Amino acid sequence: MEKLGFKELINITDMDYAFPNPSLVAVGTILKNKPEIINRFMRAYARGIQRARNDREFTYKSMATYTKIQDMTVLQKAYDLYVGKVLEKAPTINMVGMQNALDDLAKTVPAAKNAKPEQFIDHRFLDTLEKSGLLKELYP
Repeated sequence: MEKLGFKELINITDMDYAFPNPSLVAVGTILKNKPEIINRFMRAYARGIQRARNDREFTYKSMATYTKIQDMTVLQKAYDLYVGKVLEKAPTINMVGMQNALDDLAKTVPAAKNAKPEQFIDHRFLDTLEKSGLLKELYP
């Protein structure tokens, strides 16, 4: 957009506003019936985050492949925004951010007014990931 003359007015990542991003979602039956798949996914996801943070060129190539974007300036800006400001080292959920999302949703969905973040969060897979020692291995 900058190449077209547009100016950035505000960047939400520069604001002190917690939001659950990125979020991982799974169907309850998979969480219940196939926990090992979720545990393997969490390990792979954590390794992917670490690879993205530590291998910029590989990440650019991956982004180009899956987005079909070849413009290096766009890829660099996307990387700086997403990997630099949005993606956490560990796949945790910001509970204040989750409450903010529910509060925002409550403006259009009345049932969200009484919802609590804990209703939607299952920490056991992150707990398993932390207990495995992988996060300490990836981020000594």
